[in-house]
Amino acid sequence: MRGKLFIVSAPSGAGKTTLVNALLKNWSAACSLARVVTYTTKSPRKNEIPGKDYHFVSQDKFQELISMDFFLEWNSFCGNYYGTPRHILTECDQGNSLILVIDRVGARRIIANVPDAYSIVTVWIQVSSLAVLRERLCLRGTEKHEQIQSRLERACVELSDEQQNKLYRYHVINDDFSRALGCLQSIFLEELAVF
Repeated sequence: MRGKLFIVSAPSGAGKTTLVNALLKNWSAACSLARVVTYTTKSPRKNEIPGKDYHFVSQDKFQELISMDFFLEWNSFCGNYYGTPRHILTECDQGNSLILVIDRVGARRIIANVPDAYSIVTVWIQVSSLAVLRERLCLRGTEKHEQIQSRLERACVELSDEQQNKLYRYHVINDDFSRALGCLQSIFLEELAVF
């Protein structure tokens, strides 16, 4: 039986990666579920581990991977490339369910390009206001003011786009982490129970 592909997206600062990591930490081994490690040309943040959070590669290496048709989808933001390896479809074919933490652009491309035979479950995470996103991005302390501003501008577009053109099946508000994690766990339990 083919595994499911969960796509979890959110504006920068909404907590998507933190929520997914917490979900996986508590997850039962009864069902094969893992996070996809995507590729990027950005520099690692101080708490990011190569091979666990991202595969960090040079711009030249990323371009080489593009030319080899290695990516299922890829795009750029703030001068950096991000991409999803195509081999995730093989993993799903082998019965593994995967979580892919990517942005709306990547999610839209995967939904458009992956055959209907694959079961894709989409989850959108957001917070109640841009002020909350701004505060979280500032507290992260990993980006300059201009980068934070770019991320907030992009968040406005993403939030508006999701409101007007729903792409995601499930929506989770992450103003209270425990509540949001419980909601995310319920979604995964429901989706994998019918599996």
